[in-house]
Amino acid sequence: VGSWLCEAALWVEWTHVGSAEARSACDLLTVEAEELSLCLQQDYVIKGIAAEYCRQFHKRVSSACPPQSPYPNDLQVPYTDYCDLVVSMPKSIQLTVGREALLHFPASRSARSLEKLREEVECSKSIVVVTGDGAIVRVVSLVVLRATTPDGRICMQVAKYDGTELKSAFQLPGLKQEANELVADTLQRLFSTKLTRLSGQVEVQGTERQNMEKESK
Repeated sequence: VGSWLCEAALWVEWTHVGSAEARSACDLLTVEAEELSLCLQQDYVIKGIAAEYCRQFHKRVSSACPPQSPYPNDLQVPYTDYCDLVVSMPKSIQLTVGREALLHFPASRSARSLEKLREEVECSKSIVVVTGDGAIVRVVSLVVLRATTPDGRICMQVAKYDGTELKSAFQLPGLKQEANELVADTLQRLFSTKLTRLSGQVEVQGTERQNMEKESK
C-alpha cells in the first residue's frame, strides 16, 4: 500500500530494467512526469523544493553502484527516501521544509516544546520534516564506519577528550551527513578528518542502512 514503482522516471531519463505483474487485484495510479513538472512550477516555494529534490535524486541515481550502494532499479534507488534527500538539501530548503513541518506540531505537546524545536530549526541545529501520515520527525543521518582486520579485530573509538581529560566513549567512528553530501562524501570526510591514518588503507566492501526511531524529549 502506498508503494512507488519507477519513481526514478519522474526525475531522470530512465530505462526500465524489468517488468511487473500484479498477483492480486489492486488500484494503480499513474503520474505523468511532464504534467507533474507543470503543476510543481505553479508555486514558487514548491518549485524550489521540487527542483532540489530532483537534483538530490539524480545524484543518487548516477552514483549508485557497488560497493557504496546497490545499483538502482525500478523498485528502488538507494538513499532516496524523503528524509535522506532533505538531509542533503541546502540549509535554506531545510529551513522551509522545517517551518512547514512545525505547522503540524501536535496540540497535545507543550508550547515550550514547540518553541524549543522552532529555535533549533531556525538556527539549523535540527532538520524537521512532516511524514506522509502527518507526523513530524527530527532527522539525523549518521554515516558510521565498521572497519575490521582479516583476523576479526574492529576499529573502535574507546575514549573522547573533552579539553581537560579523556572520558570513556565506546563507539564506531562516524560523522553526521552534511548538506549536499552523499554517503560516500561523508565517508571521505571521515577519513580526511578523524581517521587520517587509515586514509587509503581501507577497502569499502559494502554499505548497510539502519533506521532508528526514538521519542523526542
